[in-house]
Amino acid sequence: MSLFQQLASSTTKCLTSVARISAVLGDYNRAKELYEQLGTEALNNTLLKYTANEHFAKAGLCHLASNPQDGKGLLQKMEEWKDTNPSFEGSRESIFLSKLGQAVMKEDLDEFNEAIRSHESISRLSDGDNAILKSIRKTFGTDLC
Repeated sequence: MSLFQQLASSTTKCLTSVARISAVLGDYNRAKELYEQLGTEALNNTLLKYTANEHFAKAGLCHLASNPQDGKGLLQKMEEWKDTNPSFEGSRESIFLSKLGQAVMKEDLDEFNEAIRSHESISRLSDGDNAILKSIRKTFGTDLC
């Protein structure tokens, strides 16, 4: 591994930690920006490119947490990520976010929960992801408009 690759990997680890801590502290906009940056930068690194979809998924969750009624905005943002990273389209992360965005637009808590169950049957969500989803879930039953 070259020195450049080692530095890139260390930087990624640090930024991932900052993004995770930002989300834990409720600074979802900052976390979203960092995860989106990490996803984009991962595409330019052969060692990290396979993590891009995961970073975009976390950015999507933070997008909804920062603006829980913006399912449409999430779907628009996902189109940008698909343009940046063609492998995002059809990925389990993309399908998961799409289902969440649709559920939010419909204000359908059952559909939201089913999207989570469906995703978790394939890939377990982290505690941090579950905390973000819990904050989004709290907005259901309130006036989302």
